Amino acid sequence: MTIFLVSRNLEQNYTMRLVNRWQYVARKFDEDLLIYVRFTTVNSIQNKQNKIAIQAQFISLSLGGVDSLLLLMKKSLPELGLKTEDCIEMSGIESVTYFD
Repeated sequence: MTIFLVSRNLEQNYTMRLVNRWQYVARKFDEDLLIYVRFTTVNSIQNKQNKIAIQAQFISLSLGGVDSLLLLMKKSLPELGLKTEDCIEMSGIESVTYFD
């Protein structure tokens, strides 16, 4: 199995387009790929003000290895910009403890 967690700050305009794109393609993903989005709050870095910003975390579980996941992502959601170093290969049991 391969997992990734990639965060994008919603202060960046392209991130909203990325979330919209994810909503459109998520139902078409390969059945061996699950990607969900979790929204969290973070400190803003824009204009060095002490504001709260929204962050989108793209969290994935794939039943294949890193190489097959990267190919799927390049085909399905290239806008995310997933890289090899974003991915972690592990066993099914390890993935349960990782997400716990």
